Amino acid sequence: MRSSIASRVKILLLAAVAPALYHLLQRLAGELMGAVGGRFFWAQYAGSEADEAVSAAWREFIYPWINAVDIVTAVVFLLILWGGLRFFHRPTAATLGLRRINVHDFVPVALLGILCNTLTGFLVAVANFSEEAVAQHEQVMEVIGSGPPLLAALMSCVLAPIAEEVMARGFCYRILRRGFPMIVSAVLSGLVFGLAHGNPVQIFYATLMGVLFGYLYEKTANLWVPILLHMAYNSSNYLLSAMSDAGIHFWQYAWQPPVVLGAVIFCMRRVIRLHENETDARDALFPPRGVFVADDAGNGEL
Repeated sequence: MRSSIASRVKILLLAAVAPALYHLLQRLAGELMGAVGGRFFWAQYAGSEADEAVSAAWREFIYPWINAVDIVTAVVFLLILWGGLRFFHRPTAATLGLRRINVHDFVPVALLGILCNTLTGFLVAVANFSEEAVAQHEQVMEVIGSGPPLLAALMSCVLAPIAEEVMARGFCYRILRRGFPMIVSAVLSGLVFGLAHGNPVQIFYATLMGVLFGYLYEKTANLWVPILLHMAYNSSNYLLSAMSDAGIHFWQYAWQPPVVLGAVIFCMRRVIRLHENETDARDALFPPRGVFVADDAGNGEL
């Protein structure tokens, strides 16, 4: 029993390495951007007081660079993580579940991303967050959407999903599965994923989505499925925003939430059915349920 607890503690600590590294890189990049950008910016406002006009000028100056810095940070993180894995375990793409994606996955995964985005939006509204929390979330969304549209789309719709899914599912979830059942691993990795977003509103819906990403990763044994779902979820923000601008709004009728939830479940089942015969890939990627990390003598602990 004591050995089993110690193994689980080691697994939890190891699973925290990648999220901690990603957060550290983001903080370092943010501090460096602020320091370097500040030198150029304040040279133009020497002797000026930090009033609202100057603060607005600072935001206008620094926001276009944020997505570029985030892109560099995501690439550096992936290189460091892959280099570390190569040094210790010499993995291949298949060991993370980066197998060939089935072309039939694209439509249900894309629909699932759009449906999940609308459903989590409804849940956020029902949760009735404080005005301060909503304002924090809106500010984050403003920063993410700032700067050149191509860079913003590249970061939020491509690189962020890849980096975050490799971190939270390819690394964190797989390590947790060495010592915990699927549902526990999905919830823990979902919490890590949610907490990494920093503000209450995003923590709420990112945690829910993180659990779903982990569940589909387990059921499909293919990391591309949560990556593509993550991409579709983020990309659908642009679609839903355009629909809102056109006067098309969801949740105007009481029957819409259960219908959307039913469509989410249908798409999930469709994606899982496409991979239900890939038991060898699942067994290779994840240990049998109830089996924990082997001890130093090679004996499995139940």
